[in-house]
Amino acid sequence: MRAHSTTQANDLTGKMAGQLARSLFQGLSTEPRLWGTLLSSVGWCNLGEGLDCPVKRSARGLVERQAVPLLRLRPRACVAGIALILNTVCACDGESGDAVTDPDAEVRCREGALDLVAGTEADSSTFVALESLPFRQSGENVQSPAVELCVPPDTQSLAITIFGQALVSEGERYIFSMFRNPSNEALIDPQSGPTLLRSAVRQSQAPGLGIDFAAILYPQNPRTSATGGHYRFQSIASVATDKGVQIALRRGPRADTGVIPYNLIAVGRALDDRDERTRVFGALTASDEFFRQRGIRLAETGGGIARITDETFETVVIPSSAGEVPENVPARLFGAEATESTTLPLAENALNIYVVNELTLQPNPDSDIGPGISRNQVVLGVSAGAPGAYLERHGVIVALEAHRAGPRRTIEPQLLAGTLAHEVAHWLGLYHTSESTGTIHDRIEDTPECTRNFDTNGDGILTPEECAERGAGNFMFWTIDPNAAFLNQSEISVDQGAQLRLNPVVSRGQE
Repeated sequence: MRAHSTTQANDLTGKMAGQLARSLFQGLSTEPRLWGTLLSSVGWCNLGEGLDCPVKRSARGLVERQAVPLLRLRPRACVAGIALILNTVCACDGESGDAVTDPDAEVRCREGALDLVAGTEADSSTFVALESLPFRQSGENVQSPAVELCVPPDTQSLAITIFGQALVSEGERYIFSMFRNPSNEALIDPQSGPTLLRSAVRQSQAPGLGIDFAAILYPQNPRTSATGGHYRFQSIASVATDKGVQIALRRGPRADTGVIPYNLIAVGRALDDRDERTRVFGALTASDEFFRQRGIRLAETGGGIARITDETFETVVIPSSAGEVPENVPARLFGAEATESTTLPLAENALNIYVVNELTLQPNPDSDIGPGISRNQVVLGVSAGAPGAYLERHGVIVALEAHRAGPRRTIEPQLLAGTLAHEVAHWLGLYHTSESTGTIHDRIEDTPECTRNFDTNGDGILTPEECAERGAGNFMFWTIDPNAAFLNQSEISVDQGAQLRLNPVVSRGQE
């Protein structure tokens, strides 16, 4: 999420990540057995039916691990829509997988596996919905059965989304506890050793937006190749209930070009004014030109501007971890029906860009608005996860009011273009090149890393000035100082472009 602030960057304290991670699990004391197991040294890798992998490592210190934020402020910082790095590794000595690397080879699906070979088309993206995934009490855990996916040998990327039936999260939490590739490598834990570091994945959640889902995308580094064969995943939860599952699969040779299809949705009175529309379209054009550096185009789906006329969402509120969930949270906006458009319903399997008047943070009566966030900050934009959930009405939200400047309070197209590019990339699976503390970085190998060694003033927060030669000019750097005239975040690396083109939502462009 992005926001405008009159505070200095050092107001964003190093406590942000730890507080955020703790806030995610606030209220889970009703499930002490489950989360006690999560945070103890007791291993819980052997959860699935038919899985006989002994635990070699344990779940350790989940809450203490640093959270990776996806909210962008000005200075940018993130407080919701976060990705947790899960320390669960199941190393099975002597086991072999069935990875198929030859795109022309044959994959024979095992009995009981979901067949995505016969059920998908070559050289395309396919989205498959499962009827439901049951979560049931099993010993001390609430868990799903293990699900096995049989994917074709020309698979380029695989995305899995687990989502709740309720529109707004009611305090439920669930995470992927196991994800294995056809070589039987555990892919969830980035600490599982140097051989798996490149191929490890982060999983995405957005409870801070009131949204009920968890998602993973593989690979998260374009120098890692997906293979054909059998993938397995499993999830644990805080409540025994059924969840929906969507599988997205990208097949075919890798492309040098791609198209990001999007639906543009105006909310309330946003975009009523002609000048406002002109400036927003100018920002979209500038974002399109930015992505074209790496062969990617933004393409409106042809429905024109859809509109949600419910003025409840004139202002959208990012909920705090305390108090009641407001009526105008992002989750409810995503559930609202578009009432005006030249074509309804909205195009499926496309990115939804919601344009609202204002985004704000709900005050927390017990603390500040959020971890490391000051009360006088105004949110510019937010992505519903990284990667986002490929569901009908999820997407990114940008706020017009926060992009206004000057005596006439007109929209700054270039600032809005930067917000759009950053949040769209989050939704498609990119992370910050360097987080605020300098201890967490993305999976992309050709983006510079700014480590805590560059924290010259020792305040625990990396600023654009401190990282000027270490990636602060990249569009996915964690923050920007609006007063730093020298900084132009116009860099997008070759590998960042390649990773974006791997996302199943990004359709193949004209070669």
